[in-house]
Amino acid sequence: MVHGKIMLPLATLVSLNAFIGEMNPTIDFHVFAYVDVSLKISLVFYCYDQNQLRVN
Repeated sequence: MVHGKIMLPLATLVSLNAFIGEMNPTIDFHVFAYVDVSLKISLVFYCYDQNQLRVN
């Protein structure tokens, strides 16, 4: 299963990142975009490590 238990922590972290971005307009948008991309890419590596994305 690709989606499941990991989606709740991902949604929380991405939402927290967006909230912090809204509250700190002095920080460049690109910083939050890179954090967002990093979170999502780390999810792919986590799922791959857990054998969730491997095709037999």
